[in-house]
Amino acid sequence: MEEMTWKQQKQRKKRAPAYDAGPINLTINGQAHDLHIGNRPGEIEPFHTLSFTLRETLGLTGTKISCDQGACGACTVIIDGKAVLSCKILTVECDGAAITTIEGLKNQKTGELDPFNRHSSIIRRFSAASAHQESL
Repeated sequence: MEEMTWKQQKQRKKRAPAYDAGPINLTINGQAHDLHIGNRPGEIEPFHTLSFTLRETLGLTGTKISCDQGACGACTVIIDGKAVLSCKILTVECDGAAITTIEGLKNQKTGELDPFNRHSSIIRRFSAASAHQESL
C-alpha cells in the first residue's frame, strides 16, 4: 500500500465524517454547557483534556496548562467538590459534573478574587514559570 503524502492526509482529514455522539453536559462556575463531540469547529474531540476544553473551547483562561503532566498543579479545578488536575482528565469523563475554575472563585458582589485566591493565583504563576525554566 502506498504511503499518503502530508497534503493527502490533510485532505482526507477534511473529508472525515463527524463523530455521532450525544452532548457532554457540564456545569462550569454555575453555568450549564452542552458540548458536542466531533471534529467540526466548536465541537470537542474525544481526546481533549478538560484543561484544553476550558481554555480553548470555552475561553476560561484562568486554568493554566504548564507541565501538562499533572506535576505542577497549575491546572487544578474543583470537580464535584474535589480538587482535580484538569490536564489528567478527559472532558468526556466529566459528563454531568459540576466544575469550578479560578474564575468561579470570584466574589459575586465585587467581581474580585478574595485575598487568599489572589495569593493562590500568584503561586500558580510562579509554579508555571518554574516548570518552564526547568524544561529549558
